[in-house]
Amino acid sequence: MDLFSGDLPPLPLLYHYTKPKTLKLILGSKSIRLSSLARMKDARESSKWYPSLRVDVEGGVTNDEHRRWVTEIDDALRQRAKVACFTGDRFPSGPGADGDQFHRGYARARMWDQYADHHKGACLIFDQDVLVQQAEHALGGHNAVRFGRVSYEDRRVGDAKGMLQFNASDLRRGVAEAAEHYLDTNWQELLLTKNLDWASEEERRILFVEPDSIKTIREFNFGESLVSVVLGESSRPELQAQVVSLAKSAGLPSCMVAQCSWFGGSPQVIPLPPAVRE
Repeated sequence: MDLFSGDLPPLPLLYHYTKPKTLKLILGSKSIRLSSLARMKDARESSKWYPSLRVDVEGGVTNDEHRRWVTEIDDALRQRAKVACFTGDRFPSGPGADGDQFHRGYARARMWDQYADHHKGACLIFDQDVLVQQAEHALGGHNAVRFGRVSYEDRRVGDAKGMLQFNASDLRRGVAEAAEHYLDTNWQELLLTKNLDWASEEERRILFVEPDSIKTIREFNFGESLVSVVLGESSRPELQAQVVSLAKSAGLPSCMVAQCSWFGGSPQVIPLPPAVRE
């Protein structure tokens, strides 16, 4: 099977765009670091979440309690969520020339520009099942790690019926426990939904909710999941040589390090020059 064929249906692969400096760190450490959901670009995730409160306790709640609960719920559900972000293949949008690769995960022009330093970085390709298993192994098993596709709609957090609604009686017994119970049922709505403006990314996420300090760094070894490294059209020759060396150390043959070039605006993956691969 030609990994870079435009005639393939969507494959169970994950694609991660990155800048040159981060690329070398990922390959050198053979690991992927999770980022805070609160640092994502979408304002739905970078802005504070405000839960609604059902007052089911005698005497009501104080203003201090309400303010504290709002902050603690946002901390438990948004600030503690950590993600690794990817895209994937899609079905072709319509009939095109034979071999067109626009639908492949490594062929996203805007993502090359935005996330890979204007085509100077790379797109890492991973086997989806193996990578998710690696994350589960490193971060605490299937119950600790979640994986899924992002859905897109223009709706404020909590607008859906019953969303981000808590009983005061539950919060008095413990905010952390109430938030954990809520997340078990509603994690897809909260952590796998973005504004429609981002829909072209067709994002997939590995998710982990931090049980310890928010500042704890979480990363996991990607093991044997790396399938290929596709360098950008504007990547420098010295970076190409470094990546070939790092990829070999990570167990990837040099033939699976390639470059995405654009011919007449159409993406094509081409081999690196022999002098670089050798």
